[in-house]
Amino acid sequence: MNKSIPTQGDQNWAQPLNTHIAQLSNPSTGGVNTTPLTTPVADDEGHCYVDIDTKTFYRFDGSNYVEIGSSVIYVDDFIDPNDTPEDADANGIQAAVDFLKTTYLNVGNTSIPRTGSYSFTLNFKDRVYSINKSINMTGINRRNVKWVVNMLGATVVGKVADKTMFDLIDTRSCHWIGGYLIGDETVTPSSAILMGREGLTAQGVPGPGPNADLHTIENIVIAGSYTKAGMYNIGSENLTIISSDIWNNYNDPAAYAAIFDGSNVFGITSEYVDPILSGDSSFNELFCVGTKFKKYTTGSAIYLNRSNIAKFFQTFVVSQDAYGFVIDQNSVPCRSLTIDGHIESIVTPPGVQAGLRFVDSSGLSRPYVLRNFKFVEHAMHALTCISIDTNITELQIHNANISVDHVHGQNLTPEFCDNPAKLKISGTVALTDDQNRMDLNDIGGMTGTLIAIDRNAVAANNGNYKIIDPNGVRNIGNP
Repeated sequence: MNKSIPTQGDQNWAQPLNTHIAQLSNPSTGGVNTTPLTTPVADDEGHCYVDIDTKTFYRFDGSNYVEIGSSVIYVDDFIDPNDTPEDADANGIQAAVDFLKTTYLNVGNTSIPRTGSYSFTLNFKDRVYSINKSINMTGINRRNVKWVVNMLGATVVGKVADKTMFDLIDTRSCHWIGGYLIGDETVTPSSAILMGREGLTAQGVPGPGPNADLHTIENIVIAGSYTKAGMYNIGSENLTIISSDIWNNYNDPAAYAAIFDGSNVFGITSEYVDPILSGDSSFNELFCVGTKFKKYTTGSAIYLNRSNIAKFFQTFVVSQDAYGFVIDQNSVPCRSLTIDGHIESIVTPPGVQAGLRFVDSSGLSRPYVLRNFKFVEHAMHALTCISIDTNITELQIHNANISVDHVHGQNLTPEFCDNPAKLKISGTVALTDDQNRMDLNDIGGMTGTLIAIDRNAVAANNGNYKIIDPNGVRNIGNP
């Protein structure tokens, strides 16, 4: 390739990479031009040019070509102005991702050593993009590469019927910063972001593949409508979500704001990776902090299945008429679960039915055993704190640390559990509602310590627990 830097309005600009990216080397002499250009010709200001030999990028700042290193790719440099308007953004974003994958992140690329640490950035502009196909970000799975999607200021509207907007199956180590992803209400995507494991092991046999971990999602807004969930995770481990707003306006009780599923209970598929995970897998270290999950219209906010060490801190969860969290044990129950936040409805009753709904979607009639559970509800809006599905014979919570603070005014007679005969807790429960409305009879089958304020009457104590009143009435009931 020996194409000169394009001039302004060059019709070849944004054609497939090998015909339009400027080469700043000098193949005619067999050498490499290492001198930065200082006298550029007129061109498309702001576009990005790459030295194919040195993998160095330059941008035109209006007077000079400035080296920006070998790590930044600008999406708009790949958008063809001659493309049809409905296709241009999707094709351009995909071309930029393909360039990232084939030039830098391809496992077979020998230009970058397999050792060391590298970081590459995919930059979006401060504008509105519209995509009509799912963007293929699958297979970016080199262990020594951290890649960044910088969407600060950008909006992407997804018009991809029942497909994800951004497919990250079999991908790892993405740091996604910012962006406003909107699912179209007419041509509705299945999700904004889909991440997770492929369905083959490294040996090519059926089973959970290894390449799905270490993603960080930061300051993103996922809004609009999605037939499945705004964010959909199929067993991708070490996922961190920070200061984000994830909601879904799709009017279907089977759709969620977010799905975190370690065994693909709902059978979601990828357009680009087949098969993806189906069945049990390891699903460790999910961490969410300062994030909102909201399911408007109807349905529950968060679905959680088969997770180990999932932690939600400073989390604001909204359901209009169902549950904040649906916690499944389809194959294996969750373990070491922490939920510290606020679950509410923003409508008048019926409102959110329960903060936590424990289910077993396998259909089996059996106990649900949850080990190491911390739940802090700072302002309870739900009619019930804990709800137990009918086919669960007993909900056993071992090493519990549960605290329910203020009960919101919409609920005058709150329940701790809708089926207390099935609830067996070992640990500590603190019911500190300032209006003293929680029914202590719901805690009957408990072993441990109950903290309750200003309780002059003691509920039936069918377990073996101690009641402590911080205001001075102590050791009431069974010691």
